[in-house]
Amino acid sequence: MGVSLVELRIAVLFIISVALLFLTVDLRLLRGSHFLTNHNTVDTKKLARRGFLSPFFILYSSEEDDNAGISAVNSVEEFGAPSLTDAPFAADSDTPDITMTVHLTYNRIMCLSQLLQMWKGPSIAVVYLFRHELPAFRRDLFKEHLPHYQRIIPYISRDSDRYPINELRNIAIQQVKTTHFFSSDIDVWPSSHLYENLLLLPKTRLLQENLAVVIPVFMLHVRVEKPMYNDCKGTLVAYTPRDSVSLQNTIRFSSVSPYQRFNATVSYIPSEWLMGVQDRPQNDTTKKDNGMLLDIPCLKSARELLYVVVRRTANTPLFDTRFSNYGFNRQEWIQHLRYAGYEFRVFQHGFGVEIFHPMSPHYMHFVEEMEQAKESGTKHQNEVLFDEHMESLKEQSKKVLYNECTL
Repeated sequence: MGVSLVELRIAVLFIISVALLFLTVDLRLLRGSHFLTNHNTVDTKKLARRGFLSPFFILYSSEEDDNAGISAVNSVEEFGAPSLTDAPFAADSDTPDITMTVHLTYNRIMCLSQLLQMWKGPSIAVVYLFRHELPAFRRDLFKEHLPHYQRIIPYISRDSDRYPINELRNIAIQQVKTTHFFSSDIDVWPSSHLYENLLLLPKTRLLQENLAVVIPVFMLHVRVEKPMYNDCKGTLVAYTPRDSVSLQNTIRFSSVSPYQRFNATVSYIPSEWLMGVQDRPQNDTTKKDNGMLLDIPCLKSARELLYVVVRRTANTPLFDTRFSNYGFNRQEWIQHLRYAGYEFRVFQHGFGVEIFHPMSPHYMHFVEEMEQAKESGTKHQNEVLFDEHMESLKEQSKKVLYNECTL
């Protein structure tokens, strides 16, 4: 029995519809994806021309790919870290905005959506995962309904012994399209109105290229029973202070303290900060910087951990990719900013809280190495690298605005 012309047309239309359906799904999965070699600098203009700078995601890889069409740049410039010599954006300085950048491993993906809900502005998250985790990652990604200004970038790796923490940070920074960025961490939750309040800073300050706005960060000491990596929407939310009143209460009951590691001194938070913090500040034009920025009284150690918001320019230092895994990787960047002539001021009307979370295998290994080094009277390799980095900064820089005890 022959096939009628109508039946043939219906069959053809059905085949075309199915093909388009699979093509749409495939494009949603792969749009913007590309495999890149290890690098410090990415030719994002070339990526844009080839259509890879989509709102969805870009796929980075630590594996070699000769067909990537992107040349890897591993040169280390002044002070041991590259600068943004070819800024891949044209930010409008008349409309300042701030992108939060974070990095994370795949087992922290459940906490990412919670963090992105707390930060009301643009964000870029780089997710470190292995190839076998990619299908599950894509499924998780489709469950999220991210606004166009929040992006997720997967980074594929084969090396389970190395967590390229500063490389991941740089990848995020190099994709920033706003005037500023806030280099944060997946486990640091911002206060309720941090993003909005930062944009209330005087425009002269927002236009300042060498200003580092320090966000006070506190540690949460509440330990939930049988903590899980993805416990980010239940108990932790209830215990984490998000406004000034709850922060003061938790400090009163010793539930939080200024963020520190390995008994490092915390000296950057001025004594008047806690009494003056407001969730909905009113600009006081009678005060310097409208009362929104405070001087840092003294930084007693170059190893203090600071979280800062900085202007994104062609001269903004990147993180030093020689630092991998854990230890001194954020401190080296802060000191790089310091010796590049940055001015540091503490933000009065917002904060962050590092939530309690199980330590990753990479971090536990770092702690073990630190303890072994202490017992043997030696130093961890990242500590040695940090000391060398500091000596290089001191020798080469003449721009530093602060002495040892005042940042």
